[in-house]
Amino acid sequence: MIFELGDYTIQVKPEANKTYYANEQTIFDSDPNDDTHNFELAVTGISQEVQRLFSAMGADIKKPVEMYVSYEYNSQLVYEGYYHICGEIINGTSPWEKTESGSTATLNEDMMYSVGNSFKCGFSTDCTLLYDEFPRPCFQMEVLFTLPRVYPHL
Repeated sequence: MIFELGDYTIQVKPEANKTYYANEQTIFDSDPNDDTHNFELAVTGISQEVQRLFSAMGADIKKPVEMYVSYEYNSQLVYEGYYHICGEIINGTSPWEKTESGSTATLNEDMMYSVGNSFKCGFSTDCTLLYDEFPRPCFQMEVLFTLPRVYPHL
């Protein structure tokens, strides 16, 4: 299945993703803390458009490889993380840019595709923490979610 998302064109294998994600733990199960618990609760209220995108790709929105609070904006938590997606990037540039020193990279939000005010994504061929069991070929979907605090202990 081909997706055109802003400057990105990606080819995704939804059935391979569904099969893989069906057997994965949620982010809270694999990394239990207040931030991941809030993510798991708050992401259920994300827009239908974002939910449809994840569903069409065959990815489970509650099962990122990694997710953490990057910063706070207008009393909302901005989560940064990523998902592995079976398929290929046909067109588009990674949103990661090298810093001046060249030893690290930063995520350039302006290079990401936006869905409303609560979700941005970009794509990279570099896959971090990629398990041997994940179907190939694959790429990494870099994401930013802007979500409310719903977990009372934050």
